[in-house]
Amino acid sequence: MQVAAGNTFTCAIRSDGVRVCWGDDGQGQAPQLALSPGSIADGLVGSAHAGASFALADAGPNADGDYVPPSPVFYANPADLPPGLSLSAAGVLSGTPTSGGTYTFTVEGEDANGFTASREYTVTIAADTSPPVISYTLNGEVAPPATPDGENGWYISNVAVAWTTTDAESGIASSSGCTPSTLTGDATGATATCSATNGVGLETEVSTVPVNIDITDPVIQAAASPAANGAGWNNSNVTVSYTCSDATSGIAGACPANQTLSTEGIGIATTIQIVKDTAGNSGSSNVVMANIDRTAPVLAPTLPGLILQGGSYTAMANATDALSGIDTASCTPLDTSSAGTRTATCTATDNAGNTATATVSYTVTGLYSFQWQQPLLPVLYQVSPGQRILLQFRLVGSNGWITTLDSATTSSTLITCPSPYAMNLAAYRGSAIDLQHTNNGIYRKTWDAPGIQGGPQLVPGGQRGSCYRMTLDINDGQSHSIMIKLK
Repeated sequence: MQVAAGNTFTCAIRSDGVRVCWGDDGQGQAPQLALSPGSIADGLVGSAHAGASFALADAGPNADGDYVPPSPVFYANPADLPPGLSLSAAGVLSGTPTSGGTYTFTVEGEDANGFTASREYTVTIAADTSPPVISYTLNGEVAPPATPDGENGWYISNVAVAWTTTDAESGIASSSGCTPSTLTGDATGATATCSATNGVGLETEVSTVPVNIDITDPVIQAAASPAANGAGWNNSNVTVSYTCSDATSGIAGACPANQTLSTEGIGIATTIQIVKDTAGNSGSSNVVMANIDRTAPVLAPTLPGLILQGGSYTAMANATDALSGIDTASCTPLDTSSAGTRTATCTATDNAGNTATATVSYTVTGLYSFQWQQPLLPVLYQVSPGQRILLQFRLVGSNGWITTLDSATTSSTLITCPSPYAMNLAAYRGSAIDLQHTNNGIYRKTWDAPGIQGGPQLVPGGQRGSCYRMTLDINDGQSHSIMIKLK
C-alpha cells in the first residue's frame, strides 16, 4: 500500500521484532482509547464516598463513534487507593474512607481487543473532627441571649423554641428533640434539649438556657377587721389589710399598706390596690365595702298623762337612729305600788350595736276614792237589751280631785243573777261618750248594754233575764263594777 508523505498511519512491532505499519489517515487506524471520568470527588473519613464508575472510549483524532471497547476491565494498585476504598474489575470505585490524607493513584483500563488507557487521579480524604453545630431561637429571637417579654429576665407568655442543626463536613446523620416545641405554664428554669449526630458519629447535645416563665397574675386579697355584726354593720373604724402571694416569680416589692375606713355611711368602699410580681404580671385586689355607724340612737321618752297608784303603765322610749336604724328599745317598768315621784330608764340599741340611755321622771297619783255618781247604789239594775246608759264617777286623789284621766274602758261578763229583784235604770238618749271630764273630778262615759240573739252587742249566752257584770277599768289596779239584768 502506498501512502502519501505527511499522512498518519499506525505502526507496531511484531513478535519477531519486525516493524509493521498500516492505515492512512482516517483509513484503517487502530482506536486510541481514553479513560473517564476526568476527576474523582474528595471524601470524608467515616462517611461513604461518592464513588466513581470508570469507562473506556475511543478518543483518537479519527474516532467516529463506531468503535465501542468490548468487555473492558479496570485495575488500580490497592496500595495506592485511599484506605477503605476499592476498585472492582467492572470499574466501580466505592467504600467508606477510614483514614485521612491526599492519595494519588492510577486507574488502567483494557478492552477485549487489547486496547488500553490509563489516568492518574488525586483524591483528598478529610477527617471530620468537629461535632454538629446546634443553635436555637426563643419566640423567634436568636438565643442566647434573648429578651424576655416580661421583667427581670422572666417570660410572661409561653415560649416557642426552634432549633437549627448544621455540620459542614459530614452533615447531620440523626437528631433527637430538635423539632419545634413550646415551653408552657409557670416554671422556674424550664429547658428544652436537642441532640444531633453528624456523618462520622460525632454528637452534640444542647439544652436551652434555663427559661423562667410566669404567666399567672399575682393574688392580692383584702380583708376587713373587725368583721361586721350579724346585721351587716360596724360601729367603729374598719381596718382593711392585704395579703399578697405569687407562687412562681414572687411579689415585687411590698404588699400595699392597710387602709382605714372611717366615714360613717352605707357601702363605704376601699380603693382597688394593684400589686406586681417579679415577672411583671399585675393583680388587682377585691373591693371591701363596709356599713359604718358610730353614732348612738336618740331617745325622747314619753309617759302616760295620768299614772294612778296600782295601775299598769308603760313609758315609751321613742328612739330614732338616722343611719343603721333601731334594733331594740325599751323602758324599765313604771312602779305604781305607791304614790310618789320616781325615775324610769329607757335604753335603745341601733343595728350597728351603739347603745344610748335616757331617764324620765314620773309621778304616781294616789287614788283616795272612786265614787259612782250614776248609778249610785251597788244593786242589780234592770235594762233593756242594747240600752245605752250613762256612767258617771268621781275621782279624788291624795292631793284633791283628779282631773287628768285620759282613758277608761268597759267590759261585761255573764254572771248568775244575784236576786230576783232589780231596779230599773233609765236609758240615756244622747250620743255615745267615750270619756269626758265635766268638773271637780267627775267623768262621764256611756255604755251600751248587751243585746240578745239577733240584736246588737250580742254577748255569748245572752238572753232576756240574763245578768251581767259591767266593769269600768281606769288602770288603778281596782275593780269598779255594777250589775245589770236584761228585761
